[in-house]
Amino acid sequence: MESPEEHILNENFRNTNQITKFCNESFKMNVAQTGVDGRKVSEIIRSKLEEVLATISVNEERVAILLPRGIRKKEYLDMDQLPSVMREIIGDRVGNGRICVSYVDEVKGIEFDIVFVVVNGMSNNEKYIAYTRALTDLTLVFDDEIEEKLKEKEKNKLKSIEKITADISENNMLSIGSGNNIKFGRIKSNKEKAKEYVKAIIVYRCKCSHCDKEIELTQEDVDKYMAADLELPKTCNECKRKLDENINIGNCKYCKKSIVMKRSDFEYLKREKKLKMYCPGCLKKYEEDMQNDKLYQRRECSDCQNLCFI
Repeated sequence: MESPEEHILNENFRNTNQITKFCNESFKMNVAQTGVDGRKVSEIIRSKLEEVLATISVNEERVAILLPRGIRKKEYLDMDQLPSVMREIIGDRVGNGRICVSYVDEVKGIEFDIVFVVVNGMSNNEKYIAYTRALTDLTLVFDDEIEEKLKEKEKNKLKSIEKITADISENNMLSIGSGNNIKFGRIKSNKEKAKEYVKAIIVYRCKCSHCDKEIELTQEDVDKYMAADLELPKTCNECKRKLDENINIGNCKYCKKSIVMKRSDFEYLKREKKLKMYCPGCLKKYEEDMQNDKLYQRRECSDCQNLCFI
């Protein structure tokens, strides 16, 4: 059996040449610039962010302000400095004609026309993800206060670990019984127990998009999602299980067979008003007929009484 060939993708078709070049220089990469030309990557200080935002005309564009974890995104912008029209489109929801304030790990795989990246407190991996979210316009925002806030938060976290470590008894004893009740195992150190405790702390909360039930993830769960390059969940496990179930939505208008699909697909088609009561085979025929209707005139045949194209 021949060994598989290895192919390395080294071209960027998504971002403008200016963004690709900036990433190459920032991260010592050598990605080919195969996009279109756009604006030069710009830099501003934090105090100018609202002023620059106010000058943007948001129609169908997607705009994002990406922050490092540890900063409260709902309190980051000074809304009083922004026009009332702009305040209405700012939030954590992604969409055309909206300004999304979000953390980097929440927008993996999502693209925006205009992106502002608050670079302070981000790792190189987070910066690369944030920079490449911008299709045409990238602006770096430098906020020195963030590093001080994150350092203070890290100090408080270390103090908590030290307190937890101190509270755990240093005299770890094996649970010894008689006969078969003797338990053996490696004794965990105080530091290990403290780390396990920190991993179990809830660091991510959001409401399920279907049932409003609160979703909670620990630091360990968030690390797993980021390592697998996956978005953090917006649906609880119970709703996700229901959405993955196949349901019978009715009978096909043509062949009268039962139509079965995933609940998530059904809800999406219904919400987007694209639901058609046809099985896959008849749906293809239906779409072909609709296409032919635009090209030909349909009339009833005088001999066979069937609809024919003329």
